[in-house]
Amino acid sequence: MKVNASTTTPTERPTPSVALAPNELIDTAELARRLKVTRRSIDNYRAQGRIPAIKIGQCVRFNWLRVIEALEGISESK
Repeated sequence: MKVNASTTTPTERPTPSVALAPNELIDTAELARRLKVTRRSIDNYRAQGRIPAIKIGQCVRFNWLRVIEALEGISESK
């Protein structure tokens, strides 16, 4: 079967949204992926108080918007 190239459209991938929900909780691995840093860096930022974290039992979660607000506040104060 022959396909006419002029009638086919290229497959476009939708751009994923970084912040899916305002109060979205994400884990360390996801936060590291979004910020393009290592998980160790996330642990260090948390220990230094640079980013807020929520501890649920032994699990640590982060509110994406609050992390961004905290990091923006740090960069503005320098």
